[in-house]
Amino acid sequence: MITLKLHYTKLQLLIIFWVPFFIFTEIAQAQVEDAEWPVINGMKVAKQPQPIDLGVALAETTVEAERITGVREQYVEAEGNAVIIRGDQELRGNYLFYDQVNDEITGREDVSVKKPGVFIRGDTLKYSPSAEKGEVLDAKYFFTETGARGQAEKLIFEGPRRQRAINATYTSCDVTQEDVFIKTTRLNIYQDEEYGVARNASVWFKGMPILYTPYLSFPLTDKRKSGLLTPSYGQSVQNGLEVTVPLYLNIAPNFDSTIALRTMSERGNLVDSHSRYLGQSFTGAFTYEFINDDSQFAKELGREESRAFYTFSHKQRFSSHLSGYADLQGVSDDTYFKDLSNDSAKTSLVHLPREIGLTAGGASWNGSARVVHYQTLNFAAPPVELDPQIDVAVTPSFGHGFESESRVQISDFDASNQNGALRTIVYPGLRYVYENDFLTVSPKVGMHYTNYDLDTGVTEDRALPIYSMRASLVFERGVTLGGVDLTQTLVPQIFYVHVPFEEQSNLPLFDTGLSGFSLSQIFSENIFSGGDRINDADQLTAGLTSQFLDAETGVQRFQFTAAQRFHFDEEFVVINAADAPRTGNRSDILMGAQGRITQVWSADTLLQYSSVLDEVINHDHRLQYKPEQGKVLNFVYRYTRDAHEQYDVSGQWPIKGRWGAAGRWNYAKDSGKLIEGVVGLEYKVGCWAFRVVANRLLTGLDPAGEDLYATSFFVQLELKDITRIGSAAVGTLQDKVDGYSSQ
Repeated sequence: MITLKLHYTKLQLLIIFWVPFFIFTEIAQAQVEDAEWPVINGMKVAKQPQPIDLGVALAETTVEAERITGVREQYVEAEGNAVIIRGDQELRGNYLFYDQVNDEITGREDVSVKKPGVFIRGDTLKYSPSAEKGEVLDAKYFFTETGARGQAEKLIFEGPRRQRAINATYTSCDVTQEDVFIKTTRLNIYQDEEYGVARNASVWFKGMPILYTPYLSFPLTDKRKSGLLTPSYGQSVQNGLEVTVPLYLNIAPNFDSTIALRTMSERGNLVDSHSRYLGQSFTGAFTYEFINDDSQFAKELGREESRAFYTFSHKQRFSSHLSGYADLQGVSDDTYFKDLSNDSAKTSLVHLPREIGLTAGGASWNGSARVVHYQTLNFAAPPVELDPQIDVAVTPSFGHGFESESRVQISDFDASNQNGALRTIVYPGLRYVYENDFLTVSPKVGMHYTNYDLDTGVTEDRALPIYSMRASLVFERGVTLGGVDLTQTLVPQIFYVHVPFEEQSNLPLFDTGLSGFSLSQIFSENIFSGGDRINDADQLTAGLTSQFLDAETGVQRFQFTAAQRFHFDEEFVVINAADAPRTGNRSDILMGAQGRITQVWSADTLLQYSSVLDEVINHDHRLQYKPEQGKVLNFVYRYTRDAHEQYDVSGQWPIKGRWGAAGRWNYAKDSGKLIEGVVGLEYKVGCWAFRVVANRLLTGLDPAGEDLYATSFFVQLELKDITRIGSAAVGTLQDKVDGYSSQ
């Protein structure tokens, strides 16, 4: 249906054309007949006709203008602020001519085409609304979904959501800026696939061409797309000049990979690949790095030039009750990370796990089985290995508040670094839970039995009854802080444990150590990790927790916890016979707090205070100030008595105008060493940014025992939605500065 509207009532001649229904029927039938023959591998294959919805296929056409003339069912001529609307397509111009027979619209004098996601203005146009094909001369275009824009001698419509521009420009800058744009002889925009392709393209910055390429492919959105990524450059003392050229491969919707060639003037060429995959029941990732010609490494006597590192992780869900996983890592030599990695987390690695396992569970039970091996760097004795370890926990409910809390563990310890053993732990337990609106009381009794079948033929065992009880009260009230309505909870709780003493110095040690003193450990039965030692105990832990919750959403805003353990008898069980047992009748006090103090301040702190020594033994404080995006300050202080004291300060802040700074200073006061330092300077103007970053990282000691630092410099020009020229400066700042924003 075509509806004609006149803007001025002084016109006396009104011509309204009604397109007969049989024309629509014929067009629809032609579409159905054409749809019967889809093209498959170049051949036409017949299929059953499908019904077509006429209301959807052929939208109503509306014509508006100051003057409208025409011939019924043949053409419409509109002059003076002419508008033709067909479904979600809107065409405007001072003069529009609609050829209804061929379904083609031509226009001149300030014409425009508005479609979903794109708006084009130009001098003249020729356009078919049904095919969404045509062209606009002397065009200026704007993509409403992404904000990108440009102009072209000719813009050609090639179907729904596809355009081709001849002798065109393209930019993501807003209309007030012309700093960055692409100039190309041909530009193809694929809105349906969310990417663009430019041929014979040059990138212009500040009125000067800075990059030329015969072919440039770029994404229109954040959708993944295969292609060559921007190369990066760097400089370090031990590796020399570095150039990294990455290639991204979007192999499938659920499988992608990034392959990079990293060339180092002092070492050689390193190939670095990262792959990811995802399925309905599985997910995984694989990383492999390989350098075949490390000339610097080969200078050392007896060294091979070839070096490599890999990681592989995989998770698989076999059914609703059974899953599996694999976590494998390996490296060619002990100094690989120190020489070739810029990641401080990797340079501190000493054990690389290789673990494969299964997990299963039901309504009242769960279990796991795993095999664990290690590659150990710079150490003669690796951690104990498992071949395998099986865990089963059973927690059925018997009704009337009674429930089981039982566990069985079977561990086959490998004899690679000591005599192995088969250790069996059976720990049946029964718990009773009473609770109401404000009170919870939960006593538990169990028998912990351990048996060792040593490779030497000796058998050892241990049986200990364990009694514990938990109790807590819950109070709450409404409060208003800083104009915000909150609900404050106050939860006092106690945890009592009784375990009789049994001499255990004759038992071997495989996986046991003294657990770190923390808020989770202070409410546990055993102060030792693993199963080789069980402390004798007659102790009570008292704690207090207060939460501040949003009154409307219930989301936690802040939490404070304090706890202390009280001993009613001496304790004698230690890990090694030479160790001194605990003394005193009370533990240190633990206090922790975390959450948002205000809208801009957040904190996370843990403090361990000894009332006997009247001093702080350990404290870790993290404070963040973030008033808005692009402004953040982080303060971290770590202290452990007679061990270490570190400061870690990082942040990002505007300096003046468009200039900003970002950096990090991680300093060990106890050793007087800089652990890591980062200094960055950036200049940001809407659609582009320039960054300079220097990074200095302590990687270890050289052969003479002196501190060995890796120093790198990064320079990068970022052109929004087009490319990044230079080294990975923005990536370095994102990794090193918590809360950093590149926007």
